[in-house]
Amino acid sequence: YVGPLVCGNCYEFGRGMYEKEFRYQKNSKQWIKPHPADEGKVLFDNRLAILSQLKESGVKEENIVQDLRCTMEDKHFYSVRRDGFEKFSSFALAIGFVNK
Repeated sequence: YVGPLVCGNCYEFGRGMYEKEFRYQKNSKQWIKPHPADEGKVLFDNRLAILSQLKESGVKEENIVQDLRCTMEDKHFYSVRRDGFEKFSSFALAIGFVNK
């Protein structure tokens, strides 16, 4: 299960961070696209990165369930990028693999 997260149209960061952190990761170029309004920034498709890494780890696509909502666009979710650090946020993650 891949839950709601900041989508690839909203997750932006500086080009320098891409050069430092992501450039050498396998397939990272497909996760990054130029920011349409700011040449100093890029957009990061976190969902695509997660799905790519799950598939590379052997998880079959039919076994991946996704919630496609963007936490920045959907006001029902907390987003540090939208709301700042002043609000309380909690996060829980559970990963399970079943052998058949």
